[in-house]
Formats: sequence, structure tokens, C-alpha cells
Amino acid sequence: MEKLIDSLVMFVDYAPVEDVIPVLVAAFHCQLNRLRSYCIQRIARSNLDNVCLEKEIPDEVSSEIKSLRVKSNQESEANTKEVDPLREKNSQKNPQGSGH
Repeated sequence: MEKLIDSLVMFVDYAPVEDVIPVLVAAFHCQLNRLRSYCIQRIARSNLDNVCLEKEIPDEVSSEIKSLRVKSNQESEANTKEVDPLREKNSQKNPQGSGH
């Protein structure tokens, strides 16, 4: 069984996200937690819209995917707000509008 799961994990890596949905649903119903988790992460990183998620995937799983997306977006925003120390140092040396 483990070999089959490994093969499905490899499939999930390379398959279009639409093809991952049936694998996720099967993993959910068969309680194959490692495969389920892998599929959830793959779909969460995709651009699959929420309407499709809600139609195709059990509510419990759909909620988990949405939660991962929110967390990922918050982390991305936090990373873009961090100031580059080198850029900050240069902007203090040459403030814009100083005419130099």
C-alpha cells in the first residue's frame, strides 16, 4: 500500500491541479492522511478558485485549504513588509529630494 501512496504522491506533484481533486477525495474517504495532506498542500498552492473547492471537495478539506491560503498570504505580506537593511541604510545616507 505504501508503494501505491508514493506513486500517487509523485502523480500529485506533476498532475494538473484539477486531476489532484479526485485523488484528494479518495484519500479523504480512505483516511490516507499522508496523501490527503500532500494533496491539500498542492491545491492550497494552486490558483484553483474557491467555488471549485466548495463544489468538488468535502467541506472539512475545503476549509483546511482556505485556511492554508490565508496563512500563506499573511506570511507573504509580512515578508514584503520587512525592510531590507542595506536598502534602509542607503536611503538614510541619500534621502530623496536632498539635491545631491
